[in-house]
Amino acid sequence: MKEYSKINKEKISEIKRSYYESNRENLIKKSYNYYHSNKDRIMKEWTDKYRQNPDFYRNKSNQAYHKHKNKYRIRRKEYRIVNFDKLSRKRKEYYSKNKDEILLRQKIYIDNNKQMINARKKIYRNKNKESIALSKKISMSKNPLKYKALLIKRREIKKGIKDPYPSKNIIQSTYDLFNHKCFNCNSIEFLSLDHHIPLSKGGKLEKGNTVLLCRSCNSSKRNKLPEDFYSHEQLIELREKYGIGKKETNRPIQLYLFQTGRLETTTGKRL
Repeated sequence: MKEYSKINKEKISEIKRSYYESNRENLIKKSYNYYHSNKDRIMKEWTDKYRQNPDFYRNKSNQAYHKHKNKYRIRRKEYRIVNFDKLSRKRKEYYSKNKDEILLRQKIYIDNNKQMINARKKIYRNKNKESIALSKKISMSKNPLKYKALLIKRREIKKGIKDPYPSKNIIQSTYDLFNHKCFNCNSIEFLSLDHHIPLSKGGKLEKGNTVLLCRSCNSSKRNKLPEDFYSHEQLIELREKYGIGKKETNRPIQLYLFQTGRLETTTGKRL
């Protein structure tokens, strides 16, 4: 039998191939049903075989992959498209169950491969400048508050503020408080958050020190103190209606105003 198989190897292979192609769907279905009916036994047998000779099976797998690389890639791509929802759900489930382990593994990999990762990022950015710019533009239009917060964070880090990141609640609440209009001129375009007491004077973007201004008014105010930019009526409105500029909201600001002789007592006299 062995001699016959050796002599007629090509003929036998052709017969098997022809039979498989003619009965492919039935054979796959039959194989699928058999596998799931005997899954535990089959998995155990293969696990035992692999553990007895891991290098052999690893090399065999690598050889098969490199020999049919393009075919495997096409097959995997088609599978991902057909089973996108299923794979996405499984990834989320796996991540939620193994979050700490995954994050630790990622951190270790990044720490050990910083130079390689940075080099790859640089190559990718240089090759895809236009698509990255377009993607960023779309993302900024969809998440304006997020990018405003990042811009503010960069500015305040440069000034040495320890906790520079304004919460999304502060950003959203400021927009809502001023009804999405510039406090100074009522414009609804190019709005931004302004430090009531300037950043250069120790002010932070926090409740009681954040005003909504348009780009033009914000640029005009720059690093001026409130009383050097707003009218007396506007300062009263900010304090009484919006809770901006109340003395109790920011102790460092009190100290600055006291040092410059601008902090008033309850009688209206400067200290």
